[in-house]
Amino acid sequence: MDQKTKDLRQSLIFQPSLLSFESQREYRQLEDAIRDHISPQDIVEEMWTSEIVQGMWETVRLRRYKGQIVNYWSPCETCYG
Repeated sequence: MDQKTKDLRQSLIFQPSLLSFESQREYRQLEDAIRDHISPQDIVEEMWTSEIVQGMWETVRLRRYKGQIVNYWSPCETCYG
């Protein structure tokens, strides 16, 4: 990747905003796996790849906590006995 592409990537590509308890290492592992699979060839493909990575991260994040949220707000079976 030439310097111009690196500079564009730095300014245009989404940089992750991880929650305080999320792992930078896990995010980078996901990003590396997707990037290796797609092998973006230019800045547009870099941008698309970044969007895919972010979308997958958010999907995993939401799935991880969906069960916890549902369980928290579900009625307690023994509470109304």
